[in-house]
Amino acid sequence: VAWDRLAGKERQRVALALAEARVRGGDYADGLDILDRVALGEAPDLALRRATLRGLALQRLGQLTEARATLEAALAEAREDDEGWAEASALLARVELALGAVEDARRRCGAVEDAPAGVTGLPLLEVGGLAAYYAGDLEAAARAFSEAVRRAREAGDVAEPTLARALGCDGMVRQADGDLAGAADRYEESLALADARGDLHGAAHYAANLGSVLREQGRLADALSPSVAAVRRMVQLGHTAELP
Repeated sequence: VAWDRLAGKERQRVALALAEARVRGGDYADGLDILDRVALGEAPDLALRRATLRGLALQRLGQLTEARATLEAALAEAREDDEGWAEASALLARVELALGAVEDARRRCGAVEDAPAGVTGLPLLEVGGLAAYYAGDLEAAARAFSEAVRRAREAGDVAEPTLARALGCDGMVRQADGDLAGAADRYEESLALADARGDLHGAAHYAANLGSVLREQGRLADALSPSVAAVRRMVQLGHTAELP
């Protein structure tokens, strides 16, 4: 792209796309540097997108208080029908979970039946299920993840990242409920999806969970490979204070 030839708003869109590629690829510091240099004077409609990406990078780096403040400020200026509102709200709920504010996260995500229709509601279903899981409400968590998996499968490729996460979360519920074989199946599918997309962060998480459930089954030899793979991926990413 000839940067100098781009109009102001188009330049800002390209910069956000570049920052997103860095953040989702695990290069959080570089992504933050790009985001902090993007001026949105000609594109205020991109502000929520920038805040969401910035919040995600900060969350992955463990800077949770700053991530929370970034997302809260952006959502205070946004409307529920704005594009990206559900994603930003779900990310804020995820940060609240990491800070131990489980009930705040549950209230933010709402009930399964209140989630926006289609793929728009997927982030809230996913994080709402996690909030229920950490509150000890496995039944509510299972409902949320089951609905998220159903919607993501129906949506196809566009929802593949969410499908991987929803499957991994459903595996956590199954593992907690004693369905170790079902949990292993979920982790294996989520790991395959993450590997296919080059999602190192997700793959590290799913591989670690797969190793955990295999060890719990007493399959120590089988557990070795995913456990080692998880460590290698985390080394490749560098230090991250929190896995998704």
